[in-house]
Amino acid sequence: MNLFSLHGKHFRDDENRLTANLAVLLNEARRGFLPAFLRLIGTEAGQSRLSQIKIALQQVHAHDDVVSILDATLTLGDQFSVVIESKVGRNSINAYQALKYARWLASSGAEDCALVFVTQLREPVVEENVKSALRDAGLGDVRCVFLLWRELFEVLRASEKLDPVGFDRCEQRIRKGLSVSSVERLSYLFLNEVEKMAFELSVVDHLLVGEVTDVVIQVQDEWFMQVALEHNIWFPPSQSIHGLKPAKYVAYYQTKDNQKGLPKHVSHIAKIVKVWKRVSYDDARTLPEFKEFFAHSELAAEVANFKNKEGLFHIALTGKPTALAHPIPLGNPSTAQFLAKKRFPLTRMLAARTTDDLFASNQIESEAD
Repeated sequence: MNLFSLHGKHFRDDENRLTANLAVLLNEARRGFLPAFLRLIGTEAGQSRLSQIKIALQQVHAHDDVVSILDATLTLGDQFSVVIESKVGRNSINAYQALKYARWLASSGAEDCALVFVTQLREPVVEENVKSALRDAGLGDVRCVFLLWRELFEVLRASEKLDPVGFDRCEQRIRKGLSVSSVERLSYLFLNEVEKMAFELSVVDHLLVGEVTDVVIQVQDEWFMQVALEHNIWFPPSQSIHGLKPAKYVAYYQTKDNQKGLPKHVSHIAKIVKVWKRVSYDDARTLPEFKEFFAHSELAAEVANFKNKEGLFHIALTGKPTALAHPIPLGNPSTAQFLAKKRFPLTRMLAARTTDDLFASNQIESEAD
């Protein structure tokens, strides 16, 4: 648990926590991230005036006996007023909610009024409905800005010059008693916490022992097996809406179409490093861990078809898969369909002669969708 997870505990849901944590970082990173964020939303403030910007949380506003709470606001005198609202998953932007915020912005007297929505998915029809509702209510001067969480993360990484291994490097320097910029450390802590909420990110080594089981089986056809072996990437089944329960390892069972591999065998095992649940195709492409993979156009095109009905899927980074010294052949053919998502202790898997030995264990768990 870091500063941002502690701070977020005071808010009633993930969306409010995300907005609050974003506001905290904007307040602290006034030389880099704050001006970059303002440019992203089409608002400018001179370098000399950045310290004068007021950033507030959970402001109560009443209009015509309707009370609303503004999750986060940025104001600079009569130059600009900004309201930030966060959304997670496919929680659509609400036109009624937008109207309440737009009325507060219009009453602020600022020359530039912007209503900023930060979402995981773009919904053009919903966005147009919101802008139309504001125009119909005479609030057309309030600008609507629609951002994606991944765009914010990219701007933060660029403006504060962050890199994929920076968080661990910062922690190592602190443990050695060396100096670390407060803004740099806060930026890494923010990414570490907020990516977990926005993308339901699990870092397996950071989970409690009781939260993680040993091994989960993944049934792999030839394409998925090639990706696992060459790129250390596992795609958990998208049928499980919120992904699988955490496991330390994934064991790969190759289907009968794996003519170049070892069909009808549990052949490899890989340590699971990180799992991102419910990410969009564009989210996955911008994650630093997968940029090299998505640089292959044919692989990227294949992944673009993985979406569930929400347009989301799960993706995991693993260690290099290790070939089992004694691959486990399929036992009873009728049980092949039940292998997927089975979970069991590592010692049980290493001792198994066939997959029947896995099913015979009274310790096996079945993953619920």
